[in-house]
Amino acid sequence: MDEFRARINQAARDDEEGAAGGGVAEDWLLGSFRDSGSLHSDFWFGSAADLAERDAVGVFPVGGWWKEKPYLDRYESKARYSLIVTIRAPGSDVDIFTPVEIALTIAATAATEIES
Repeated sequence: MDEFRARINQAARDDEEGAAGGGVAEDWLLGSFRDSGSLHSDFWFGSAADLAERDAVGVFPVGGWWKEKPYLDRYESKARYSLIVTIRAPGSDVDIFTPVEIALTIAATAATEIES
């Protein structure tokens, strides 16, 4: 987990400084859809088995219109950001939504209790 956090922190610094990202696995499509608008998207492609081997996903804010327009005085405002995941399993009749929903609800509840 420490190595993962170090990579995410470096990626966030590189993004902030406009540096080209390095060391990205070929199953990720990064940055191609980040050029405009409020939604910034990256894509990962892989099998369910590959996904099951992943231990963590990093989400961090990137600069936006508020950074480019400091005269609006929005740079000190809090902003929410989120991770939206779409899982496609064509031809499968297995319920993948319910177990994921339960796990996320438990994790979100635990995180809320820790913040309180």
